[in-house]
Amino acid sequence: MPNWCNNIVELSAENAEDLSKLKEMIGNKDHPFDFQKIKPMPESLSITSGSDEMGYDAKYGDFKRMLEYPWVKEKGVETQQELIDFLIADYPEIMEKAEIYKSNVDKYGHKSWYGWCTENWGTKWSVSAEDIVVEDLGNYMRLTFNTAWSPAEGIYEALVLIIDEHNLGITVTWFYDEPGMQFAGYLGAA
Repeated sequence: MPNWCNNIVELSAENAEDLSKLKEMIGNKDHPFDFQKIKPMPESLSITSGSDEMGYDAKYGDFKRMLEYPWVKEKGVETQQELIDFLIADYPEIMEKAEIYKSNVDKYGHKSWYGWCTENWGTKWSVSAEDIVVEDLGNYMRLTFNTAWSPAEGIYEALVLIIDEHNLGITVTWFYDEPGMQFAGYLGAA
């Protein structure tokens, strides 16, 4: 379970029309602030990680470490190819997943969702619609929500980019407070 980071995002628009346009780009009626709309994660990364990564490690990663595992030694496995053959025979699904991980690493730099999200969003999960408190006054909107461990810096950067690319007259103020580790501040503050 993570330490939760409190986030308050304020969007102040010169006119309500600009804010209305932005709301369509970053969410919808049911989910007003959706990380997937702001900075979408590639679909192929939406897979589990963990012990499933053994196939990837055997074929493309640190297979030598795996050769030291007691259960591998018990099988008499001593080489990378023997390890791969053993996993194909006993755990074919792990070896199939190895190819998906490899493709993801080649395309996106990460095997699965976790690494990509922490690097690109700044946190491991998007915000669920049920956890967002929204105050919407036409040309001003305030969103309050929590993220895991830290503020979503990558989402802040993507949000500012969307506003700039669409020439919207909107100012973003993003305050964060992570009381467990006692750090707080404003994203984008110089």
